[in-house]
Amino acid sequence: VLYRVEVRGLDNYPRDNGHYVIVPNHASFLDGPLLMSYLPDMPVFAINTDVNSKWWVNIFTRFFEMFPLDSAQPMAIKGLIRMLREGRRVVIFPEGRITNTGSLMKIYEGSGKIAELGRAKLIPVRIDGAQLTKFGRLQGLVKQRLIPKITITICPPVDVQIPDDLHGDAKKYALRRVVYDVMTDMVYRTSNTDSTLYKVLTDSIKVNGSNQEVLEDIQRKPITMGRLLLGSVVLGRGLDRHIKDQQTVGMMLPNAIPTAVTFYALQGLGKVPAMLNFTVGVNSLLSAVKTAEIKTVLTSRKFIEAAQLEDLEETLKQNVHLIYLEDIKDELGIFDKLLGLIKAKTGYKLLNRQRNPQDPAVILFTSGSEGTPKGVVLSHKNLLSNQAQVKACLDFSSKDRFFNALPVFHSFGLGVGLVLPISSGIRTFLYPSPLHYKIVPELVYDTQTTVVFGTDTFLSGYARHGDTEDFQYTRYVIAGAEKLKASTREKWMSKFGVRIFEGYGVTETSPALSINNYSHYKEGTVGRLFPGIEARLENVPGIDHGGRLFVKGENIMLGYLKADAPGELHPPEDQWHDTGDIVDIDDEGFITILGRAKRFAKIGGEMVSLTNVEEWVSSLWPHEQHCVCAVTDERKGEKLVLVTTHQNAARKEILDYFSERGGNEMMVPREILVLKEIPVLGTGKLNYPEIQNLANKHYAS
Repeated sequence: VLYRVEVRGLDNYPRDNGHYVIVPNHASFLDGPLLMSYLPDMPVFAINTDVNSKWWVNIFTRFFEMFPLDSAQPMAIKGLIRMLREGRRVVIFPEGRITNTGSLMKIYEGSGKIAELGRAKLIPVRIDGAQLTKFGRLQGLVKQRLIPKITITICPPVDVQIPDDLHGDAKKYALRRVVYDVMTDMVYRTSNTDSTLYKVLTDSIKVNGSNQEVLEDIQRKPITMGRLLLGSVVLGRGLDRHIKDQQTVGMMLPNAIPTAVTFYALQGLGKVPAMLNFTVGVNSLLSAVKTAEIKTVLTSRKFIEAAQLEDLEETLKQNVHLIYLEDIKDELGIFDKLLGLIKAKTGYKLLNRQRNPQDPAVILFTSGSEGTPKGVVLSHKNLLSNQAQVKACLDFSSKDRFFNALPVFHSFGLGVGLVLPISSGIRTFLYPSPLHYKIVPELVYDTQTTVVFGTDTFLSGYARHGDTEDFQYTRYVIAGAEKLKASTREKWMSKFGVRIFEGYGVTETSPALSINNYSHYKEGTVGRLFPGIEARLENVPGIDHGGRLFVKGENIMLGYLKADAPGELHPPEDQWHDTGDIVDIDDEGFITILGRAKRFAKIGGEMVSLTNVEEWVSSLWPHEQHCVCAVTDERKGEKLVLVTTHQNAARKEILDYFSERGGNEMMVPREILVLKEIPVLGTGKLNYPEIQNLANKHYAS
């Protein structure tokens, strides 16, 4: 009655006499009584012997059966297995302790071991809401409630399957991985992804409180969750007068608080923000405007002046209507602000607009590294599904502090660097440029940042210019968008004592697909796929192992907008997205990126990975930037060109180094083009079209 407990998935609870181990997440001290009260039968609760010795435990043993479990005593485990085989169902908390982050804690293999030996299946159960009570351990992290609603979700049983030939530590790790996958999949499947970004913002305020500071920028005036909501409501009233009849609205703004307010104002109005990349050049920008049929672009005079975009501004004015945020601010009157305050305080749905989770939420654009930029249309469900996948595997909480210098026109910068922390009540510092290698490390230190996002290019720059103390508060450095070089990883560990967790994703997947984390880490890989994502590899002629990666899941985009068919949505074929990447997936699920499908050269009939050659050159000269291109060659069809910042680069030195490592001469670039600086896009990726043009200009035959 008090907690309005709702039980979901009762049909998944087996009614037969099979063998089952129930594995719930550990949200609070209420978990045992909740399961005792609402599971259809009365299972045995396995509990650690140290907990069983506490006086208060005896109160509950009157009502349900507890089995003291000491993992160091084989006979205790045998007794539990015997009970399983007799048909008794057993409850084991795989985390072993109550969460103090709101996320899953360390997962132990014990439940998997007992299920495997007892020939039992695992029944995952999600308890949600109990962590918000005084019986949880999130005091000071989230807004505590006296009697929050509690839900118990029972998921379908899962088999415990590991290879028969595993023994010792290998078997222990495999069992732990099985239980981990079951638990993270449960957390993802039971997360609410059928919502909208604006609704999630208001829900986040209910959980974290309106006074929770959530955003800060270079003005050093942080705003709270409540102020973000209020600002979006008020600004939305001003914007609606100008864009009432338009569905898609362009945004050309930097990483700053007004950008976040504008983004959520458009969400509240039911509009679709199209995030424009102002670093790609005027032709690509105009192509994006045409592709998404954008008539109005929101920007700022102060931003245009600071970024020296006056020429781009004049060109845009000839094609679209520019609206400056400064003008909207001047138009807002006292009535707008009062009405906005009332709506924000009462939770009134902005302008009473209703949206479907499957509706478009944002349009991002590919970098155009392989031609004209395409518009990528992501729905609310796409973005929220990816957030749920990320949070199932990474233990973020409101005590974390994010630092996001990746631009919001980049899928990583928007989805993981802005929307995720806002929906989770995590304070985030927005910085307008990741290229300020001396300033960013100092700000990370000053803001006591715990989570940093970056690409290899940016992280390498921070390692060169940062002081050893700058990242002392940081527990997660997450790299994506381009392959992480071994030299960058080693430099961070030796200088800062910080491990970089490399992940992988593409704009079309909202954006994250996989990541290394504290539970599962393998150097040189991009981690394991997030829960809820299917993958398949298609053979590529000339590639001996691995294949072209196709992915499927609820985080996959609605579709493309293409330059040759403006405004027309092209959904993925059969909901499978072709990433265009050649990857290898090992027996443990770790993904190794071998290269882009279009970044392989065919030399003398053999396929050569340009990415692989770049890695070898980077290990030879780790303190310089390198890019390898393929240009036409009359004799062998194609030849490799090394574009590098190493002023004394010599082919013979490369040849000797490759030979020592077992490489062949075919991998050695035939030509070397030395530049002072290699062109880079605003997203942190190398500007491959410009680099390729330079290589063609000098060496194509």
